[in-house]
Amino acid sequence: MSRTYGSLECGCYVSCEGGGGLLTDCESKNCKFEEYSNKHWPCKICGECFLCGNHTNCLEDLKDMGRVRVG
Repeated sequence: MSRTYGSLECGCYVSCEGGGGLLTDCESKNCKFEEYSNKHWPCKICGECFLCGNHTNCLEDLKDMGRVRVG
């Protein structure tokens, strides 16, 4: 299975599929990857992006958990 990557304003290619990540290093002085990664963090239960994924089955388990970023 291959990931689908999207492009940020600065030119970085990112993906939320399968844990996501950055495809290339950014050479822009205004890199947007940190901003992106602050919004797109992995679900502690299923590992998919909390913002982009479907977490219907995870919501009850996540109710008492805090936000945990893997990085």
